[in-house]
This record gives sequence, C-alpha cells and structure tokens, in this order.
Amino acid sequence: MSGRVAALLLLLAIATTGEGGSAPAAMLAEHVVLIAIVAAALARPGGPDLALQPVFAAGVVAFAVFALVGAVRAPYGFAAWLVLEEIAAFVAVMVLASRSGPALIGRLAPGLALLGAAQAVVAIVQRVALGVLRPAAGFLNPNHLAAWLVMAACVGLGAAWARPGVPRRLLLTAVAAMAAALVLIGSRGALAGLAGAAATAVVPTFGRMDRSQRRRAALAAIALVAVGALGVALRFRVSDPFGSSRTSIWRSAAAALGDDPWTGTGPGQFEIRAANLNFPRADQPLRFERSFYTPHSDWLRAPVEFGIPAALALAVALGAGALAAGRSLRRDPDPMRVGVAAGLAALIVQGAVDDLTETPGLYLVAAALAGSLLAVSRSTVASSAWVRRLRVAAFAIVVPTLLAVDVAAYRSWAIHSSLPRGGLTGPQRLALGRARRLNPFQADLEVRAAADLVGRGSSWTPADYASARQAAEEAVRLSPRSASGWLALARVEGTACRALFRDVGSRERAARAFAAAEARARHDPFVPLEAGSFLVSAGDADGARRAGERALRIEPNAIPARLLLAEAALEADPRRGADEAERRLREAEALAARFASAPKESPYALQLLTLDVARAARLRAALDAPARGD
Repeated sequence: MSGRVAALLLLLAIATTGEGGSAPAAMLAEHVVLIAIVAAALARPGGPDLALQPVFAAGVVAFAVFALVGAVRAPYGFAAWLVLEEIAAFVAVMVLASRSGPALIGRLAPGLALLGAAQAVVAIVQRVALGVLRPAAGFLNPNHLAAWLVMAACVGLGAAWARPGVPRRLLLTAVAAMAAALVLIGSRGALAGLAGAAATAVVPTFGRMDRSQRRRAALAAIALVAVGALGVALRFRVSDPFGSSRTSIWRSAAAALGDDPWTGTGPGQFEIRAANLNFPRADQPLRFERSFYTPHSDWLRAPVEFGIPAALALAVALGAGALAAGRSLRRDPDPMRVGVAAGLAALIVQGAVDDLTETPGLYLVAAALAGSLLAVSRSTVASSAWVRRLRVAAFAIVVPTLLAVDVAAYRSWAIHSSLPRGGLTGPQRLALGRARRLNPFQADLEVRAAADLVGRGSSWTPADYASARQAAEEAVRLSPRSASGWLALARVEGTACRALFRDVGSRERAARAFAAAEARARHDPFVPLEAGSFLVSAGDADGARRAGERALRIEPNAIPARLLLAEAALEADPRRGADEAERRLREAEALAARFASAPKESPYALQLLTLDVARAARLRAALDAPARGD
C-alpha cells in the first residue's frame, strides 16, 4: 500500500508541473508512472477487496463508451486520441484508488496539502517578487491553480481536524499559505468552488456534530468563503473589460451542439470548430481580436464535445456518487472524508464556469479522491478469475503499444517544436522529416512540410510542387475541418501559379483552396487578405476586391484591407481606379493615425491596426506615376 501511495503522490506531483501536467513532457511522465502503477497492481493485487460504487462506475463506463464512439467518428483522429488517453488515465487512477479504499485518503491528505503549500509559495513569490498580477505557479491558468489550492486546502483542513499535535499545526500552516495565494489570485470560479465546498462540508454532517464541532465547522466554512471573496474584491477594484465574455462564450459554444447532439463535436474537435463560433466585441477597435478554444465550462463541455447521451451518463455517475458520498458522511462524518468530499464538490462547482478538465493536475487528483471516497466492498460487485486474467492479458498487449505511441508523439513534438515555420535549412528539413515519421497522424507537421517547400517557391520545380501539394493534401485529409490544411494547399497552388504555371487553372485552384479555408475560419480576416494579395499578383483584380471587402466585413477597422482594395483598384485600371485607390489609401493613413497610441498587445492587433509604410509608399508612387505622365 505504501509503495502505491508514494507512486500516486509522485504522479500527482508531476501533474502540478508543466502547465498543470498538460505540457508534453509532463504528460509523458504521468503516463509512464501511471502505467508502472497499473502494472504493479496487476502483478500483486493484494489489499482489501474493494471496487467503485456500482452505479457510479456504470455511468463512468457508459461515458467512456460514448466518448470512444465519438472519437471513431471524429474528423481529426489525433486530437481525439489524445482525449481518449486522458479519459483512460482518469479511469485508471480512479480504479486504483478504489482498490485502496478509504484508507488511501489518510495517506494522501498530508502529501496533497504539502503539494498545495508548495504551489502557494511559488505563486506568492511570483506575485510579490516578480510582479505577476495573477500568478499561476506550476499551472498555465491562474483559475486552475486556484481550483487546485481550494481542493488541497479542503483536504488539508479535513486531515488537520482529524490529526492532533504537530501534524495538525503543519497542515494548518499549509492551509494558511494556500489561503494567502488564493487572495492574491482572486478567482471568481474558486470563490464559487469554496461556497460549494463549505455547503458540502457542513450540510450532511451538521446533525451529527456537537455544539463545539458545529461552531468550528461554521467558522471554517465562513473563513474559506471569506478568503475567496477577499481575493475577488481586491482583484476587481478596477472594472473588468472582459467580464461579460464568459456568458457569450457559453452561448456560442452551445450553438455547436445543434449540428450533432448525439456525439457533439467529437473528442478533441471543439478547438477546430471554435474558429467559426467566435463572436464580435462591438466595444473594441477590432471585433475578433479575442478568441476562445474551449467552452470555458466543463458542464457545457460534456454535451458539446461528447454529445447529450455521454453528458447524461456523466450526470448519472455524478448523481450516484454524490448520493453515495452523502449517505456515507451522514453515517460516519470522518473529518478527512468530509474534507475530500468538500474538495471534490469545489472542483465540480467551479467546473460550471471553468474548463478544469483540460488540466491533468486537476482531473487526476479528482480521480484519486473520488476513487477512495466511493470505494465499496467487492461483494456487491460481480467479479471472477477470468475477468482478472482478461485484464492482465489486455494490459500486456495494449499498454506497450500505447507507451510506444506516447513516446513517439513526444519525440516528434520535441523535434518540431524547436523548428521555425516556413523555409528550413537542410538539417532542419531532415529533423522535420524525422518528426513526421514519428507521428504521421498530426496534421500540423504536414502543414509545416508544405510551408517549407513554399518558402523555396522562387526556385520551384514541378517535383517541388508535387511534394508540397502532397503534404498539404495530407494535412487536409488528416484534419478536413481545420482551416490550416486548406490554407497550406492554397499557398502551394498560389506559389505554383506564380512560379511555374502562370495560368488561369492554377489561379482558380488556389482561389478554391482559399475559399475552403475561409469557410472554416469565417472570423479570420487574414485568410481573405492573403487570398486578395495573391489574386492581385495573379491578375484577378475583381477577385482581389471581393476578398478585401470580405476582410472589411470581418474587421471594419482593418488597415491592410484598405491597402488591398487600393491595390485592386489600380490593378483593374490604373487611371480609372486612381480615385478609389487614393480614397482607400487616405482611409488607411487616417486609421493608422487614429490608432497610433492604441495598445497592440497581440500580433492580430499589431498587423491590423498598423500601416505598412513600405506598402503605402509603393501605392503612393503608383498613384503619382500617371500624374507625371509615366
């Protein structure tokens, strides 16, 4: 038991590093440790004869089956595979924890509290010494760190309540450090989680407490909520310019459910669909500068990404688990079990307004706590020797394959993440080739290969064109709903048109690929802007004008769109288009002056609100040429 607990703590500790365990290196380490724990558990079962509460387990299994069906139908298989791996990791940790039963809580609680204190200290240093306004410590998102701290604080308080002497003082010190970090972070979602934790800790057990215990429980609950409220109050002493975005994101994300309510967008597919779900911000200079890639709510993610049946299965599991935990706490209000229930409730409540399931550091610790809390005697669960042998055989066959895929995918990422986009040197090209061979399922690697060949377009040969087109078409095949593959194909055809063929057929092929990319990224002005620039160079002034107008409809303040329209007007007729070109150029110059002092923190804003001086000078020279009689 002690070895398994130490290994689980190691797994959870790894998951609090590397962006909350979501960085590729951290995920690989998590999977290796988890596979080792599962192998040891299968080799030496031992321990009490326990398993997960049956209805809860059935709901989780049903959800996993629906997720598998959705993954099989998903357009981009590699993204779906990554999600299935994480679901498998969650289930494995939960089953392992259930095998250890409630005894695991007492062994994990001190370690989790100390891990939380370590994260809190890092966050405090980031805020006080480094000036980070919203520290995230080992997590990518400060809200996710806050969720982890709330969970660990609840578990730590429960353990402190149950442990007298020095351990209690140590645990309370750890909780105090976490409370200080929560004040500095000021997460609204964490405040909601604290309220849910307080209600869960007090309501089921209130009738079993004596007067002194009730007073201490009430004071602890009030103190936790007050900590969260203080942090939020300090954070929002100034107005929040994006305070209303969350509800708009939820409405936009929910719209995706209408396309396929049975399987949703598919596991890992929401980020691709989000490109066409964005909404305009009317009070900003640029309507679509801000974007989102998740529904920002786990309650919404379940139906939107996995479908309504999967969400219902998950709801059944959560309901059965909550009822079982409530009955258990009423029978025996053990402080450590109360702390675990409160910590899980905090994660569930905050999941209504945050995407916590994107972070392994959160869902893996939730799996460990839920598995130990919801363990029941195996006498109530069907079991047989042949089922155990089947599990061992499946592990021996499947896991080495999964580990090999994981290692290959990580090595591929380690290689290509250091390479630039566009034209590559000889050694860089060889490295990209190795990355593609290691992971032939990632569409972005094919996009990179096509971009490398496009970057050599001035010296293209038909063989270069064939290779580039093959890579771009493979990217489209791997992820047909993503704009990136189609945009890569458009660039390949556009380069071939300019460097090789110079005919209408290749120009039209490029235009069709650009149109396909636009259809998959309707709120991205850079796609029509790029298409328009190509069409100007290919002699299609009318098509370039339409592309510029489409870009302006997306971003009415876009300066490059006006330069494109000026170029298109001159390309159509240098003399008759001069007035139109002059007007567009003056509009671009006026907008540049208007937004000269506006903050341009993103590349999106920098490119759309800044005047390309060299491009404007070329336009001015072209406008002045007829007046000089050239």
